[in-house]
Amino acid sequence: MTKGNFEEFLEALGAFESGKPSGDPEQYQAENSVTGATGKYQFTQILMQDLDYYKDEDLSDTPWNGEFLGKNGITSIESWKNNEDVEETGIRY
Repeated sequence: MTKGNFEEFLEALGAFESGKPSGDPEQYQAENSVTGATGKYQFTQILMQDLDYYKDEDLSDTPWNGEFLGKNGITSIESWKNNEDVEETGIRY
């Protein structure tokens, strides 16, 4: 029995986190209405801030009320959800 490789792990993680089957492009659009986590891997505000995509002085307020910093062309939560390549880059940091 093989355990799979890193890419297979990410594919399984994306399916689990997004609630969409592997290979479904809608994985990148997934959003948790309670936490605000978004995308295939359900990135949160705190993670986006740690990765220098986002800045918010008060992370306890409404999700995505801060400032997107333009890293890799990401200027809004919508640009994040519409950029599969950047989401895939982000999970590999």
